[in-house]
Amino acid sequence: FPSHDTGVLREVVARVDPFSNVNDVQTVQNLIRGFDAGKQLEMYRFFLVAFDAAPGVTYWGQLKAAVESGLDTKAIVNIFTTKQQFLSVYPNDLSGAAFSKQLIDAVIKNSSSQEAKAQAIKDVQSALEAGMSRGDVLYTVFGNLAARELDPGKAGYNAADPYLGVAKQFANKVAVAKYYTETMQGDSTDLGILRDVVARVDQFSNVTDSGTVQNLIRGFDAAKQLEMYRDWE
Repeated sequence: FPSHDTGVLREVVARVDPFSNVNDVQTVQNLIRGFDAGKQLEMYRFFLVAFDAAPGVTYWGQLKAAVESGLDTKAIVNIFTTKQQFLSVYPNDLSGAAFSKQLIDAVIKNSSSQEAKAQAIKDVQSALEAGMSRGDVLYTVFGNLAARELDPGKAGYNAADPYLGVAKQFANKVAVAKYYTETMQGDSTDLGILRDVVARVDQFSNVTDSGTVQNLIRGFDAAKQLEMYRDWE
């Protein structure tokens, strides 16, 4: 794609940094088109907050196309909240209070105290009442979770953070969703199936071992294994 526009040519290398993987053709193409590792993480985070699900190949392709069209993350999130898939989970006629509770219940599950969960519900409802769109709320939620330091050995780690467990659970779900979508090439447009991919992931899940991740996805996680061992006793 020849160009004499220096702005276009600068954009080609704008996302390259010292840590960029330039040994893989697909990765280099993603860097050029704006779908770099950072943007990919944002798309996984959005899909998990919006649907509590892995995207799978089909939806991942739609997210990739949206990024490569030049839309920023917040715009993509707001567009997706108008689509039938999102409205099937969070209908337009859902009240702000009901939306807030349903969203936070899906994001937090059992990874925080009830007090912290109640406060998060209030915060989301207040944001909506202040004029934020549903998309803006989703963008803020996954941004806040992603910003938390999860490594106890690094500055910024806060063991007393009431949402630390939520952030750990969220990071684990991102890892499993990524493995399912990219490594396993898992695919479906059925949100129920895509939710099941991450349904067994919590803040304590081991997502560093591929065999364990596959067991989580397929439903043969540690809890199921223990149940089967007990059945044989």
